[in-house]
Amino acid sequence: MSPLAEPVEASAVPVVLPEKLLQDGEVIILAIKPSMWFVLLRSLPVVVVGAIAMAASILAGQILSIRFPQATVVVLSMAVVCVRIVVAAFQWAARLYVLTNLRVMRIRGLDGTDVAGCLLKQIRAAQVQTEYPERLLGVGTLVFQTDERLPADASWLHLARPLEVKQVVDEAIRRARKTG
Repeated sequence: MSPLAEPVEASAVPVVLPEKLLQDGEVIILAIKPSMWFVLLRSLPVVVVGAIAMAASILAGQILSIRFPQATVVVLSMAVVCVRIVVAAFQWAARLYVLTNLRVMRIRGLDGTDVAGCLLKQIRAAQVQTEYPERLLGVGTLVFQTDERLPADASWLHLARPLEVKQVVDEAIRRARKTG
């Protein structure tokens, strides 16, 4: 893993969950947030398009001598990129991944809480997947494979130290299968 990814410990986030989210006998094993790189990775397509728009407007004005408001294009592109980064920062702040002795959960939402999860007994495998930008930053996504269809966003996105997190999840899955 890259030294760019921040370390993650088993109790990396102080957790205060609404009581209704936990079932009787359910104990939190791990609660983590995505890496801070989540903000950049979620914003990357908009950042790239914004940079291309800014570069194209500057080049069009200088090389092709096309007359149009270059400053307006640059300012609008920068504004769109900044708004996307702020939105991604709010998405990061509102996202939490929780592993209990019974299930895995992805919790998100500032206003209302949206929970996607799966019982550990139903998970066939947990797999780390990394796209090229994630590999560069030393982060990865943990994808849960089940016989049932999980929501597309039930995966744990952009985790620091994804292999270590996967080991903790794999151990919890083994324990859940042994108990019943």
